[in-house]
Amino acid sequence: MDNKKLRKLLLLLLLLLLLGYGIYALFIKKDTSETVNDQNSNTVENENNEDSTLTPEEVIEQLEGETTLKGAIMMSIISPEEETFIPSQARFWKAKLDGIENDVSFSVNCHWKFYLNENNEEVLYKEMENRSGLSKENPEICGFTSTFIDRAGKLRVVLEAEVVNYNEIVDTFTAEREYTVQ
Repeated sequence: MDNKKLRKLLLLLLLLLLLGYGIYALFIKKDTSETVNDQNSNTVENENNEDSTLTPEEVIEQLEGETTLKGAIMMSIISPEEETFIPSQARFWKAKLDGIENDVSFSVNCHWKFYLNENNEEVLYKEMENRSGLSKENPEICGFTSTFIDRAGKLRVVLEAEVVNYNEIVDTFTAEREYTVQ
């Protein structure tokens, strides 16, 4: 190797080392210092609050976080918005929980039932199950798209949503909406 190529290679290696150190200093070292600062502030808080002792139940509750939804919560099916659509038309189905007051995230088990009234007799046409997440910032749940409604008639849609925390059902909500398929 000639001298110029060796210098270029060494310069490139030096730049890569500086870039690596810069990334380390920006991201990893910053996270470590924040963790140390958080631990120090928690120690100061604990020393200031030594008078108030917690029961074992309170300690477990603090470790697990909140396990229930708070607020006057109402669920409604918000999509599709149109009351009428044609058979086999792609539809986006979605519900919303309004009134959540606490900032906690939960899982939601969604049980959709589609009843179709074709000849003056309502029958269970389809069932659909899916999962979604729920939080105060994102109260829209149970969304999915389908084209499986392929017959005309009056359609009644029922959604039962089970709010779950660590595989334990916290609350259950039900909503219903009617459509016309023609």
